[in-house]
Amino acid sequence: MNLGQGAALQTGIAYALEHTGCEYIVTFDADGQHRVEDALGMVRLAREEDLAIIFGSRFLDDRTNPGWIKKVILKTAVWVTNLTTSLKLTDAHNGLRVIRRDAAERIDLKQDRMAHATEIVLELGRSGLPWREYPVELLYTDYSKAKGQSVLNAVNILVDLVVR
Repeated sequence: MNLGQGAALQTGIAYALEHTGCEYIVTFDADGQHRVEDALGMVRLAREEDLAIIFGSRFLDDRTNPGWIKKVILKTAVWVTNLTTSLKLTDAHNGLRVIRRDAAERIDLKQDRMAHATEIVLELGRSGLPWREYPVELLYTDYSKAKGQSVLNAVNILVDLVVR
């Protein structure tokens, strides 16, 4: 049974935390949009600056062009997320994150579908641990567009957050 991305992330985080040698967890979407180079740069920054959380952001530079409709919806999601969390992000629904062990131990996702993206920001923001955003490039290929979330799914995410 497929319980969704939120449940998969919670399972992966729990698995990683069972291994004492795990210092950082890197999360990313399975649609091929994220680049390994960005993940490596984020881990390097977390180590160099002793940061607990690094959020990837496609809006810190101009390498990513999501299209104007998707950009409006993503910016609306940022606005809602920033209203409901203690963090002020530029890209609230980017799946590329680096989470240090002590931050990961504070994550207990209840949203099993896509609303987990706001929930994880909320939980990490409450931790009070040091964080930063990192400019990343998202690759919008035919494959990633076919596998990724539709623009209309934003309504489902908002319903999940309000109802649950």
